[in-house]
Amino acid sequence: ILDQGRKIFSDLTENARNQFRRIRVRFPDEPPTIQSSEIVTQSRDGRTLELMVHGNVDSVINQLASHSKEDQQVEALTLEEIFLLTAKNHTSHDFTRK
Repeated sequence: ILDQGRKIFSDLTENARNQFRRIRVRFPDEPPTIQSSEIVTQSRDGRTLELMVHGNVDSVINQLASHSKEDQQVEALTLEEIFLLTAKNHTSHDFTRK
């Protein structure tokens, strides 16, 4: 993926799909604040927290494990979602690291 002639991500293959995950978690109360360099974006909708993660997903899941949850889903992103995520967030996240 290029932005103004600069490469921001170069691996849109199955390998790339393994590096990106969506984590959706519903909490019994207000969602906690989760901090990690692996998180590209996070959004809240009531008691639900949605994280888009690049890299070490397990480290983010481990942080979430210390909080009481009602439900947690982890799913791979489509190649289109990866493209849009990297194109939109390349200035605030380093997608060249794995």
